[in-house]
Amino acid sequence: MSNNRVSEGIILALLSVLVVLATLWVAPHASTAIVRSAVSSHRSEKNIPLLISYRTDARLTQDGFFTGAVTAVAETPDPNAVITSALDGAPAVEGNQVLLTTPGWHSIQWQVCKGEHCEDPEFQALKIADMSVLPLRYNAHLRRWSFTGRVMDVQEVNPLGLKGHAAKVQSRHFAAWVLLDLDGVQVARITPAIGDLVGVSLAGAHVSETGVDWRKCDDDSLRRLGNLVDTSESVLLDSGQQITPSNLLIGSTSVSPHRNDALLWTLDVVPEPENLIIGKPLDGDFNGNDDGWYRSEVVLAYITVNGQARMFSRLDDGDDLETIPAKPSNTAMQAIIGDGEHQIVWSLDTGGSLLQRVFIDATPPEITFDADNLSRLTENTSLHGVASDPYSGVREVQFSLDGGKTWEIHPTLPNTPHAPKFYWEFAVHVDDLSEGEYVVRARALDYAGNMSPVAVWNVTVLKAVD
Repeated sequence: MSNNRVSEGIILALLSVLVVLATLWVAPHASTAIVRSAVSSHRSEKNIPLLISYRTDARLTQDGFFTGAVTAVAETPDPNAVITSALDGAPAVEGNQVLLTTPGWHSIQWQVCKGEHCEDPEFQALKIADMSVLPLRYNAHLRRWSFTGRVMDVQEVNPLGLKGHAAKVQSRHFAAWVLLDLDGVQVARITPAIGDLVGVSLAGAHVSETGVDWRKCDDDSLRRLGNLVDTSESVLLDSGQQITPSNLLIGSTSVSPHRNDALLWTLDVVPEPENLIIGKPLDGDFNGNDDGWYRSEVVLAYITVNGQARMFSRLDDGDDLETIPAKPSNTAMQAIIGDGEHQIVWSLDTGGSLLQRVFIDATPPEITFDADNLSRLTENTSLHGVASDPYSGVREVQFSLDGGKTWEIHPTLPNTPHAPKFYWEFAVHVDDLSEGEYVVRARALDYAGNMSPVAVWNVTVLKAVD
């Protein structure tokens, strides 16, 4: 019996050893398999890089709009990856370029995939400007022309961080800053002093009317704009921006200059006061204050020209209209109809323009009491309501408790200048009134001088009994 027990013990001991050895052999192999699986999974989830950009010859305005066609581009360094794009919510298509030509906002959803794995979509937003509705922008075009003028001023300039000098040469119709030298190199073959009469051949900037892009003009349009050279470039200038030595050469480029040429920006024909004069006052019911609003439904704008010129006018981005023929002296008229802000661009056929703004508000404001105001007053109480005027804005509200004999004025300034809506409060001091029935009258005055109809609120004053 004891021998059997010894044999069983030996067998059990051997089995235990075998189990331990098997465990020691299997465990490392199982651990390695798990690690390999984890590494393989990590590699399959690695991001696929995607670079989004755009290519265009158009200009980018200060508002972030492109003035012409733009090609949106997405690129990845992985040659086996596939890029798709979805433009403005349309179904996705394969390809890494999208051409945008239609004015307005555009949204592109880019996605890159490789095999069964796709990265999260990335979005790109661009806006193409409608050049026909940029009323306060001009296009400046590099071109060649010559003129003779007198040197009015010579100043030191620092275009592009370089030292130089520029002379202001002015004639009857031209005023330009001419770059004389730059970083010690003579640019123009003149060394003028103030008062000298000089003739200069220049490659300069001709400022044309709103939204004209030479790349989109036909040959006739190019001739009207002054025979632009093929290497011309366009830049957008804000309306009224003056070209001075401080911004000389900004945005300019080489235009294959000939001898005596210099690079500059100029406003081309600069109308002198005696040549282009806006008639004042305009014909209309003017409110007589300094806010510039007219109360007539129709306002006639005048302009007077002394000199040989035809005049043109454009009202609120409309078509250019010839108003009068060329005569030694003439006055042109433009009728303006309707509430709101209107803009007239007066132009001469010799070049140059003046912008005239006309503000019309022939509509009275409105004033109302809020429906939750109290009608029975036993203590000092504030009534409240709203006055509104969508055009010139609410200037003041007025209140009366004596049948309109006297009015208490509450200006909207300085808290809400030219407010289209003004939320008012009017304090009724019961302590200063006798018991009885009262009519609270309210009216509003806008900046054009229009007075609203009177609104009323009936109240009863009751004194508390001690």
